[in-house]
Order: sequence, then structure tokens, then C-alpha cells
Amino acid sequence: ARIATPRRDEPRTMTPTGTISIGGVQAGVQCLAAPSGWNLLGRTPVRTYHPLRDPVFVIEPGDAVAFYAIDESRWHDLDLAAAEGEPV
Repeated sequence: ARIATPRRDEPRTMTPTGTISIGGVQAGVQCLAAPSGWNLLGRTPVRTYHPLRDPVFVIEPGDAVAFYAIDESRWHDLDLAAAEGEPV
């Protein structure tokens, strides 16, 4: 509740895969590019869901998740690997 943020009055028409966002008292990582009315906090190259990967989901209920800064070239390499289904 301490960081709750109201959703946007006008949703974005497209939010990229890996966007970390908050809407109300919920936060999440967008697993697919899609419209969103949530406020953006950042992005991750991690794909939390990939239909051709085993496991399909890399985060399970109850998992702890931490985010940290990475440089642009590392982000690009991880993003390419994740897009191909590699768990990063």
C-alpha cells in the first residue's frame, strides 16, 4: 500500500515485453507486448513466460524477485537470448 499508484487515465496502446509496472497495489512484469494502463517502473530482458521454453514460466507463486541495473550491451544480449526462449 505504501507505493500504491493509481492506474493511468488513458492506457498506452502498447507496452513492450519485460516492462515492470505498477497499477494500484499490484506490480508485475509484462510477459507479452500489449496495451496497459499501469505506470512503468522499468524493463527487464527476462521473459517470465515463453511458450516454447521448458519451463514455460520462470517465476512461480511465492518466488522472491530482485531487480538490478545492467549495462546496455548486456541488456541487449540477454534480451536476444530471452526472445529465443533461453531462460535468463
